[in-house]
Amino acid sequence: MNEVESRFASDGTGSSALVRKRNPVDDPIQYWNEEAGPKWVALHTQLDRLMDPLGRKVMELAQLRPGEHVLDVGCGCGSTSLQLLPRVKPSGSVTGLDVSAPMLEHARSQTSSLKEGPQWVLADAATYQFPTPFDVIYSRLGVMFFAQPAAAFSHLHKQLRKGGRMAFICWQPLPLNPLFCLGLEAASPFVTLPEPSSPEVPGPFSLSPAGKAERLLHQAGFEDIEVTSWESHIGLGETEETAEFLLKMGPVAALVKEQEPATVDRIRNHLCQKLKQLPTDEQGCVQLATATWLVKARS
Repeated sequence: MNEVESRFASDGTGSSALVRKRNPVDDPIQYWNEEAGPKWVALHTQLDRLMDPLGRKVMELAQLRPGEHVLDVGCGCGSTSLQLLPRVKPSGSVTGLDVSAPMLEHARSQTSSLKEGPQWVLADAATYQFPTPFDVIYSRLGVMFFAQPAAAFSHLHKQLRKGGRMAFICWQPLPLNPLFCLGLEAASPFVTLPEPSSPEVPGPFSLSPAGKAERLLHQAGFEDIEVTSWESHIGLGETEETAEFLLKMGPVAALVKEQEPATVDRIRNHLCQKLKQLPTDEQGCVQLATATWLVKARS
């Protein structure tokens, strides 16, 4: 049993044995088991719908072939691992790895009836040693949370066969991504906003500075590194649904939890006004601009 399993694996009743520290900076693994993981499970349908275009873009970048063995880092609730599997069948395999016990429990529950599904591993990608190397390491927004990114990418390099490939997507800076900043902008007239987190600490924007991902991969021993800026749009639903989601999942969510109902209503109304200014698709789905880095490299 590895360290993550010993701390967070299910006790056999469907719940996880959790140590109550609740400090995402000091212990991001704790955070993904106590705070973020349960929330992602509850909202997995909306999150997968929102993030699906980003994940599929990286699958194209990875250029997967039948027979390859793929590691999905930060697989979450399992949707990306399930999408990867048909691309490497019939003789290939997909291993979904995550530090979040609640999310992996959900992934297992969704695939328990499959004859040949992904393998699920509850572990820290920064340290877990697999018995055999992979052909490809893939990640949809799952490699920004390492406490020590240089060491983590060096370790991941060792999990690839010689000539193996890595492909992932990560966010560019927060101001370029309304998914994160729009809720904060809507709340700013009514509450005091926290100081933005440094890209030096684990979090969604730890790889956002231009050149940082390339530098880390080079230090880890990767070759043929390509980092491409990619701007797109993602959508979840109409104005009200999008506003409710952003108040639950965005960085404004922690602020909203501390406010009186009247203040939350003001923030919600202001957010809806901002969302109505954005473009929509033919179904009326609000389109949120995204700015990401597409990264690929060889071992």
